[in-house]
Amino acid sequence: MPRFFKPKQQSKTALTKIIEPLEIERLSDDGRGIAHYQGKLVFVAGALPGELVQLRVTGQNSRYLEAKAVSIDKPSLQRIPPKCRHAKSCGGCTVQHMDHALQIDFKEQALFKQLKQQGLGSQQSGETLLEPLSDEPFAYRSRIRLGVSVDKRGDISLGFRQQHSQQLVNISECPVMLPSLSPLIVPLYQWLQSLKNAPVTHIEVVGQQDSRGVVIRHTRPVPQTAKQALYKTLQSMGVETWFQATKQGSLMNANDEPVDPRLSYYLAEQSLHLHYHPQDFIQANPQVNAKMVNQALSLLKPQANERFVDLFCGIGNFSLPLSQQAAEVYGYEGVQTMVERATNNAKINGCRNVTFAQADLAASDASVYDMARIDGLLLDPPRTGAKVVCSNIAQLAPKRIVYVSCNTATFTRDAQILCANGYQLTASGVMDMFPQTSHSEVIGLFHQS
Repeated sequence: MPRFFKPKQQSKTALTKIIEPLEIERLSDDGRGIAHYQGKLVFVAGALPGELVQLRVTGQNSRYLEAKAVSIDKPSLQRIPPKCRHAKSCGGCTVQHMDHALQIDFKEQALFKQLKQQGLGSQQSGETLLEPLSDEPFAYRSRIRLGVSVDKRGDISLGFRQQHSQQLVNISECPVMLPSLSPLIVPLYQWLQSLKNAPVTHIEVVGQQDSRGVVIRHTRPVPQTAKQALYKTLQSMGVETWFQATKQGSLMNANDEPVDPRLSYYLAEQSLHLHYHPQDFIQANPQVNAKMVNQALSLLKPQANERFVDLFCGIGNFSLPLSQQAAEVYGYEGVQTMVERATNNAKINGCRNVTFAQADLAASDASVYDMARIDGLLLDPPRTGAKVVCSNIAQLAPKRIVYVSCNTATFTRDAQILCANGYQLTASGVMDMFPQTSHSEVIGLFHQS
């Protein structure tokens, strides 16, 4: 699950002074360099192990300093020039100065360290370390949310937040976006310039290949002529356009009519087309998502006579592939509209042995626990994890569990709960869903002890 950059609150005692060059000792879990200064840890954005770096201190507390690299006196061999010209200021990609192998390595080390701290590492349990799932380090994102701002002079910015700031970095391209999406930035910016006192706050660009759309979020009415102009421009590029007046409001077309549109993506190995609303959650990296689905199936090893449950099933990203190999699959999701979406995807793809239902998966009395015991369980929760499900796992008693997580901390917490309830973590690894960022995703396999 993706995370959008939010500037950190700086300490009231934040500093701006430059201190003597320090040698970077290692990387933190979020990809910053770590050094020591006057008995304190120093977390240095933009620095790599072994480098001698001159720093500007940006914040402090009683235990550590936060700093930014000002100059690199002795660069690492693993330092590379950022591909994006906005990398030093944009808050979207924080580790473009690392080669891709180092990016994956520090994400793996962060996972293994947290597991080891909980007594769950491979040395303690005989756990298998899975090969990291990765793909192209650029041109991968199928969803981007761009901010819009207007300064006192009326100049418009379209882009992402600067690091540690509310200010936007105005961009004309984004190398992590899919090649089918990045060319939309310039015409969107030109359209915004044509508006007087632009009422637009955000623009979301989503989709891939021939299934693409743009959602325009606005706080005040957008003139009808402007809506039609943007619609015609994007339609000529094969892109749909929708407008949303409030964060939770319905999408409208350029004629101010409510619409309920669909985009789609394709899982090639399973020959499945999955349809979704432009504002539904889907994985933002299509290539890694396909590999993740394949790995989940490989770990679960579904048999033709077995029953499986997919919790937090969304639109059926795992449920439908599972149904092709298992006897029965039951998908549960907290949001009814997602249940409807998954049910429709099953119908479209001819998957007749999968059933979807709504359930409050944060409640210990959820209906999912009323079913008979199952052979396998797929968990793909939000960042908050699946604490309640893991605490009540005995009611389902699956023989094996695959847990997909977008938060290493909650995965580790829930892994400990599962192990306390009769399971063993037998395999785990990272998934590089968001290259050029410090964000990491995890997949783990658990067996009944």
